[in-house]
Amino acid sequence: MKWVLAKVQELCPICESNHFEDESHFLIYCNKYSILRDEFYRKMEHIVPTFKQLSSLQAIGELMTLQIIIYINIQLAKFISSCFDLRNTNVSLSNQTYAT
Repeated sequence: MKWVLAKVQELCPICESNHFEDESHFLIYCNKYSILRDEFYRKMEHIVPTFKQLSSLQAIGELMTLQIIIYINIQLAKFISSCFDLRNTNVSLSNQTYAT
């Protein structure tokens, strides 16, 4: 038996862009993560000199394929973790607002 998971598409709960929250929105486009993203990108420019010249999708793809460099993996994990922390804080605050 083959299991199929349905992909649930929901609007991003922390920005007002009315875009679906998928991986690319979360990592590349959501404006609420721009400060974290810029900090992460600055660190990556030291390792991948052409990083700024890549499109956002190419940059994330490049980082995902450079698994031999442990520093990149650690920084990418920290960036994603920081984004999730920010997301969860904003979603929690939003839920509290609606509950009152």
